[in-house]
Amino acid sequence: MNRSILNIAALAIFILLFYGFPAGADEGDIKTIHFAEEANWPPFTPDKFGMATEGLSLRLMKEIFSRLDIEVDVELLPQKRMLEYLKKGQKDAATVISINKERLEFLDFTEPVFQKRGFVYFLSSRDPPIEWHSYEDLKGLRIGITAGHNYGDEFKEAARRYKLDLYEVPRVRQNFDMLLADRIDVFLCVEMTAGQFLRDSKYKGKIIHSPRSYYSKGYHIGFSKKSKAGVLIPEVNKVIRQMKEDGSLNRIIAEYKD
Repeated sequence: MNRSILNIAALAIFILLFYGFPAGADEGDIKTIHFAEEANWPPFTPDKFGMATEGLSLRLMKEIFSRLDIEVDVELLPQKRMLEYLKKGQKDAATVISINKERLEFLDFTEPVFQKRGFVYFLSSRDPPIEWHSYEDLKGLRIGITAGHNYGDEFKEAARRYKLDLYEVPRVRQNFDMLLADRIDVFLCVEMTAGQFLRDSKYKGKIIHSPRSYYSKGYHIGFSKKSKAGVLIPEVNKVIRQMKEDGSLNRIIAEYKD
């Protein structure tokens, strides 16, 4: 082997032994987390675009990461673009997001920050009211859903098996308006999201939900697998557990419930 090549190799080995091998990011290297979240999704993100200035998602992230002495910002995007940013590592994480098979391919998740419950909503004047026990009971009804929302694998399978009549809209509010206009019979919605709209006199008292939820599922912080910030997950999990134990998590969430 050429002596000059040997000398270069020896020098490289010396440098690695003396200074150490390159290390990945550790918790102390991360000063700011750049989050992405779906825009116009009350109570999580009431703003329609740009950087979040209010809402439950921003409030939770500020509280969680302040305990780690880390700054946060949250950019609001259409959901499809939000997920693309996370796949490519253009954002560090999603604020609150549910787990499904597709997302597991590009996100690493914390413990659940809180549980969400989904209900079937219908007109309070409906006689008889909706009291369903399985998705099969929704056959023959016009069902409103919102594009990009995760209704769970069981619902997806039921929609295929029972050929459910689905009406997909871009925004949650449209389901409320379509229900009042008799364009759909029911719609599916997360309780906390629906609660924000049911405060409005336009809907209050006119729309109610079935006693039984169609699912209860955890909301997690989802870190992009391409972000170095994922190293924080064990510490974030500790903070989430602390906030559940000291009651601060429930107090924040309670401020945004109906």
